[in-house]
Amino acid sequence: MSVVQELLGLDKYRDLHLIGRLVGYDFGGTIAVGEDEHGHAIRKRVKEHMTALINESLNARRLAFPKQDHEVEDQLCTQTYVLTDHGVVYSKGNDHIVDALRCALLRRAQDRGDFYDPIEVVVSLSPVCTKPIFE
Repeated sequence: MSVVQELLGLDKYRDLHLIGRLVGYDFGGTIAVGEDEHGHAIRKRVKEHMTALINESLNARRLAFPKQDHEVEDQLCTQTYVLTDHGVVYSKGNDHIVDALRCALLRRAQDRGDFYDPIEVVVSLSPVCTKPIFE
């Protein structure tokens, strides 16, 4: 039984009222992100789509983080990937904040129906101040 199933199904968690509020994602699975012109579902790999939501939101300057939160900056800047025959494989390890951000943006996109325009996802804190990557 998965953690999400336990939290939603066991009596000892019933008082938390998580049904309808808690969602689990299989990072290795696929997700429907829209439909093509024939009405067929367009499916993407979950983690790749989540990462695209982060990238598009950052590039559109619709997502910002506190300048004093260096851990967020560090995890976003050190996340690497490799393209394989099976798709993108992301680096393991120090990425819990990035994974939480992936989940938050996907959940918000699902709630709002923003699959066709992920740039509309807004999480606004204070602007990021980072040192240039290339000098």
